[in-house]
Amino acid sequence: MASKKKKRNPLWYRESWLAKLDDDVALIIRMRRERHILEEIGDILGVTREAIRQREAKIAKAYGWAVFEPARGKRLYNLEQAVAAVKKRKKFVSEPPIAKACEAGELECVHRPGRGVKWLLTEKGLRQLMRHRCVTRKKPCRVCGKIFVPKKGRRGTGTCSARCCATWKHRRYLARGTTLPIPETMYALHRTLVEELKAAHVLISDKSQQWLFWRDALDASGITTMQFTYLRIMRILKVKRSKTRRWRGEPARMYSTSEMAIVRRVFKQFEDKKRSKK
Repeated sequence: MASKKKKRNPLWYRESWLAKLDDDVALIIRMRRERHILEEIGDILGVTREAIRQREAKIAKAYGWAVFEPARGKRLYNLEQAVAAVKKRKKFVSEPPIAKACEAGELECVHRPGRGVKWLLTEKGLRQLMRHRCVTRKKPCRVCGKIFVPKKGRRGTGTCSARCCATWKHRRYLARGTTLPIPETMYALHRTLVEELKAAHVLISDKSQQWLFWRDALDASGITTMQFTYLRIMRILKVKRSKTRRWRGEPARMYSTSEMAIVRRVFKQFEDKKRSKK
């Protein structure tokens, strides 16, 4: 018990003091200060982990466990200790983001290849971690570039405000293109509808078409809301964004009258076939 009460001695960190010790003892003290595990020291000395543990206990009995602590300003923290230090600041971070930041060179650390701890943060690296984006959760907006903390509803979009979120969604929508897919798994009704719409797009130009908002287009098509939404999600219908009217923070969608007439006709033919079979 007396060995645990021994305090740190400044002479322990001088090379002249370590030179007076046996080579094996000095090696154990140096490597334990650098947070090497017992197996790594045993591989160098050619002995087992248990033998190194026993020798470590003898050194601690003679000088105290403080002899294995690194000098002031040269302490190294493994990822588990870094997570605990962040939690003391009432913040949260896990080990994988810290390891990723160490690999990218964003934190001052020591790389330790082998069976033991791979990354060790210096005291400066720990201070950098407290200001790192994996702790503060700050990131640049995809639209305006402003540094912000993502809110719960917009974490997936990476945008700072509702306006930027709407802009980002609109850009993604435009990037998809306006091609009409015909997957093999599509129902015969929808496949027929796509073929009819393709033929109509060749004959009718966009300038000559009239455009309707969602409620008017739904009434003109004569189908249910769920069917109409499915056609829009599958990009079977051609959609145009309004320049004047907005809906839920983004430009309102408009649909062409010619397409609504085709949708009404195709669905009516399909319903008539079902009645005739009965």
